[in-house]
Amino acid sequence: RTEEIVILQTALQVNPSDGRARYYLGNLFYYKGRAEEAIREWLQSVKLKNPYPVVYRNLGFAYWKAKTDLTTAARYYEKAITLNRYNIRTYIELDEVYRLANNTRPRAKLFNHMPVKVKQNEQIIKRLAGFYNDTRQYDKTVPLLTKTQFYFTREGEKTIANLLQTAYSGRLAK
Repeated sequence: RTEEIVILQTALQVNPSDGRARYYLGNLFYYKGRAEEAIREWLQSVKLKNPYPVVYRNLGFAYWKAKTDLTTAARYYEKAITLNRYNIRTYIELDEVYRLANNTRPRAKLFNHMPVKVKQNEQIIKRLAGFYNDTRQYDKTVPLLTKTQFYFTREGEKTIANLLQTAYSGRLAK
């Protein structure tokens, strides 16, 4: 709501060094489609030593989606991961940024250095299978997907079937 922006701006007049208020204000600006203002507030929040990992994730997302600056986006996502190594969403989004930028080595490193708990997540397993297919490592895709039990949340989900089809086709083409 617009009045929340006014409330946070007033709070910042009283305490301009409130990193959390700047973070929340950035969230509101981004939600309202005001990406430049959101980025400015989040950057101020970072300058004020806000240790909250999501502020870095949000900067990564904004640089990716609003500015299409994949290099800067990756840098902020990487920082977010150093602050919270268990946020699945951050890993997924960073992998997509790397994929879009055609950065194979950082993608491989991302998957190789994930905590075991993160690697066991279904969405991460799908991303890893996609990485294997993208890098023509089809012989790794098939066992990864066939040994994992997936729980489908919507009818007609074809992600796994498509990944397997790509892997089997790739194996045949070799």
